[in-house]
Amino acid sequence: MRLAFIGTGWVTGQHLTAIAGAPGLEVVAIAGRDQAKAEALAKPRGAAAFADWRAMLATAKPDGVYVCLAPHAAAEVALGCAGKVGAVMVEKPVASTLEAAVAAERAFAAAGTIAGAAYHNRARAVAGRIRALCAACAPVVADAWWHGGMPGPTWWRTRSQSGGQMTEQCTHLVDLLRLWLGEAVAVSAMSAQGAMRREIADFDVDDAVTATVRFASGAIATVHTSCIAKPGQERDGVGMVLRARGWEAHLEGWGLEARIRREGGAEEVLAPEADIFRLQAERFRAAAEARDASLLPSRFSEAVATLRLTRAIDASAASGRPVALA
Repeated sequence: MRLAFIGTGWVTGQHLTAIAGAPGLEVVAIAGRDQAKAEALAKPRGAAAFADWRAMLATAKPDGVYVCLAPHAAAEVALGCAGKVGAVMVEKPVASTLEAAVAAERAFAAAGTIAGAAYHNRARAVAGRIRALCAACAPVVADAWWHGGMPGPTWWRTRSQSGGQMTEQCTHLVDLLRLWLGEAVAVSAMSAQGAMRREIADFDVDDAVTATVRFASGAIATVHTSCIAKPGQERDGVGMVLRARGWEAHLEGWGLEARIRREGGAEEVLAPEADIFRLQAERFRAAAEARDASLLPSRFSEAVATLRLTRAIDASAASGRPVALA
């Protein structure tokens, strides 16, 4: 499968490194507004570099494209790829607004494009294992958290471009809650501001957000996130706990190492995969070659549903009122 990349940031490098170890995948082109960055990524891989992604698609004619752009730019470019390439993988979140994400989703469906979203945790073994546990005995309550420092890019701390901490980073955990607990029906959230703005003049996202979510299954979950940590202070920065009558699961760290304890005290440990981006890429290739979106770890439509939930949380925090989703 001949792949092209749009975007030259940190996550592009992660995907490129992973794909280098994956059979059947070849990077043929990379596009970025800064062509020098595109060339620096493309040259070691024998790929072509472009400043214009449209010209790249027309010239390189890849089989699939990764869109690795900031949320405010991703959906417009993804929409522009619909019908011009057979398969598209869009980094999460797939847009900063729900309207832009829905427009891209409709364009993919109309064009018959295989469209995925890079929620890589869905490719982990723990995703399927906990989904099976939930199907057998549904959780009643869950907790998810993502706490750390402020990422460096300016777009991240600009609400109109990233959507903020809940939508841009904690979205990974919200997406897993949807996978395991089903669709949400209502959210109530609060946010905190002030600490970061005293130090960083152009910071306009929340310092922290806490939400309570009710799911159609009857389960409730808390989700909380912040970006106030200074280097080296974080402990237990990313994690989740799910509790059911008969089992509970504790997940820890970026890799979501899981410890599952069942009735009677037996404990099951699932270590995180070291090559998760490669596994995701291999499933993207399989879906593209089979023309079967069900083979993707996460379909684009799933990412739209996750964005709908994170934006509802942000809307509730901004208004101080609960938001109904169904």
